[in-house]
Formats: sequence, C-alpha cells, structure tokens
Amino acid sequence: MSKPPLSEVISARTVTEAAAIVERVWEARGYDARIRFSGPDVHVEAAGETPDGTAREVRVWVTAGGRIAAHQTRAYAQQCDRADVEPYLVVIGDARLAGDAHRPEIVELDASSLAARVREAGVESSVYDFVERAADAGDDVARDWLGDPIDETAEATATDDDSSADGDDEDRLGRRAAIKRGSKYVVASFLTYLAVERLSEELRRSPGLRSDIDRRIAWLGARVPDLEAPISESTPEPTEAPETPANGSIPSVPNGSAQGTPPADTTALSFESLRSDPAAFVGTTVRYSGEVAETTERRSKRFVVIRVEEGGAWRGDLVGRWPAGRFFDGSLGFRLLDGSTVTVWGDVLGTSSVIVGETLPAIEVVAFERV
Repeated sequence: MSKPPLSEVISARTVTEAAAIVERVWEARGYDARIRFSGPDVHVEAAGETPDGTAREVRVWVTAGGRIAAHQTRAYAQQCDRADVEPYLVVIGDARLAGDAHRPEIVELDASSLAARVREAGVESSVYDFVERAADAGDDVARDWLGDPIDETAEATATDDDSSADGDDEDRLGRRAAIKRGSKYVVASFLTYLAVERLSEELRRSPGLRSDIDRRIAWLGARVPDLEAPISESTPEPTEAPETPANGSIPSVPNGSAQGTPPADTTALSFESLRSDPAAFVGTTVRYSGEVAETTERRSKRFVVIRVEEGGAWRGDLVGRWPAGRFFDGSLGFRLLDGSTVTVWGDVLGTSSVIVGETLPAIEVVAFERV
C-alpha cells in the first residue's frame, strides 16, 4: 500500500504530535530542542549554531485548531523580541490565521511547508510512524498509553505471581501498575506547573501587587543591620583604590532609593523636543521622570521603558539602556518594577526599537532615583 502524502499526514496530527515533529526537525539539524507548554499554547524551543558558527535561538508556536487573532501574534512577536529569539508559527489542521494576524517578523509554516522542512531534515520515517500507530490503534489489541500492546495473560500471571511471592517479590509491580503509578506523578507535576504558571502570570499582570512587594522589601532593607565582614589575620589581597574626582571629593554611595551618581551637567531639554528629533541631541545628558512601563534583558544589556511625565501630563515613552551589572546588584532597598515612579539621568543615544513596531528616543542610563 502506498503511503499518503507527507503534508496530509502532518495536517492530521494533534498539536502535541506536530510539536514532536518540529522538535525532531530541529534536532536533525544539530540543535538542542525541547517542547514547552505555556498555558494552552505549545512551543518548541531550539538553540544551536548556524553553519558559520553564529549562535541562534528559535521559538516555534505550534497550533492545530482555532482562530489566531492579530493581538495574539503581536503579543507572541513581542515576547520573542524581548527574549531575543526568532519567532516561528506552525498552523496545521483546523487552525486559521485572521487576515490581519500576519506579521513580517514571524516565519509562518503550514502543513506543506513543514513537510518540506521534514524532507530536508530526513525525518520522514518518524512522521509516518504516527500513521502506523493510528492504524494499530484500530485493532482489537489492548494498548497502554504509550501505544504498546498489552499482553493481558502475561499481566494476569505476573499479578498472581506478585501476590503469592514472598520477601522482595511482594514489592514488584506489573507493567500496567507501574504505568498507572507513573502517570499519576506526571499528572500531578503538570498540574503543579500550571499553577505556578498561573501565579507567575497574575504577578506579571498586576503592577500594584509587585509595587506592594517592592515597598515591603524596601521596609525590610531599611531594618536589616549593616554587617561588617570578619577580619582575617592572614595577609589580605591587594585591592584597587576607588577613583577620586578632580575636585578631591569622594563620590557618594547610592542609598536605598538611588542607583548611580546623578551628573551635575544635565541639560534642561523638554521631552517633546527630544522625541521630535532624537538624532539632533545625541550625546546630550538629560534628566526625566516617569512611570516604569516595562523592563527586559538581552544578554549583556538591560532595558527599561519609562512613560515620561512633564507638567503633570504624560509626554511619551523613553527607552533607557545600560550594561548588565551597573545597577541593582545586591540592593534590597530599590527594585525597578513595573508601575514604580523614577527619575533617570543619561546620555542621548538616538532611537531604539526595543518594543516591536515602535521607535522611541533612547538614552544610556547613568543614574536612577525613586521619586
């Protein structure tokens, strides 16, 4: 009997089976791939190197049913951009993309294009295995949840032997009993994972809750006594002396509500002027206050989006950037959380598109202070 078309086989798969196919395709290319469940969505994440040795990370959203709206693909693209991974979207079966849900930064694959990737990777046999399992499932042979046939006679004999055995044999489990017990652990672990994901999502959506946690941490930090390091009798390692400014004063150490030392030569530049032409003010040291809208990390860089306020009114969004380790290390009194209000000092860089689809004025941050 001839095999059905590969694209037809892929289109008939469930979302988890399709994710397994995508995982095998990336593994055949030499990538480390894994399937991850994010709420109701199924993602395949793969990391590896291109032929020229460049590091590469991709995230593949796999869906096999329902309608995908524009706001879903926009949120997915933003998540991938913040994580610095390439976004892919596999749409098979009854799944459909809304007309306005297509985005240029997302690589879309249907059953036919995924079939082409399967052929390129040489993993067609693993795809057709699903067809053989489906055919086997239609017979009268009892099967376990792994798809393997169950020898009921052997199971009954093993159960009888287990019940009549002495000593250690009383603790032996038949195959079916072992699978049932293992499945309970799997289900319990999955439910725990969903509960943790839900709690994490609630924290992410509630700036007020995170701000309350920040205030409690600040309260605790203000009451933790300063502890001096124990003095060792051994010869200490030489350490570098702190730099002394030209005027001979010692730079102040940031307290619980500030990070960094605010510069003295700040230019009074309205945010409207900066937003209208950021390139004209590159290198200018500026100061703005506003509410933290979003924070993100990209390898060795940290970013914050601040909703700038002037004269009691919102004037626009500003992107702040700084290298990892410059701020917040070991600070109990100050955390940069969404919804908190801060003053920021920095040098104008030009523009940044840290948020997908938006180009905003950007600065290199040199100091923060809680308002």
